[in-house]
Amino acid sequence: MIHVVMMLDEIAKEKRIHWDLKTCFIGVCREHAHKTLMEFINSDDMEELFQCIDDGVVHHAAEV
Repeated sequence: MIHVVMMLDEIAKEKRIHWDLKTCFIGVCREHAHKTLMEFINSDDMEELFQCIDDGVVHHAAEV
C-alpha cells in the first residue's frame, strides 16, 4: 500500500466568469468585485461586467 499526503496552498482555476443559479456572477476577484454589480438581472448587467473586465476595473479570479 502506498500512502501520499499532499498539502496545497493555492489552487489555480480557469479564468472565466460563471453564472450561479442564484442569479449572481462568480469568478471575479474578491478585492475588486465591489466595483460592479454582481447580480444578473438582464443582459445589460452582463455587458457591464465584461466591460469592467476589459477596462481593467475588475479582474478574473485566479485562485480558489
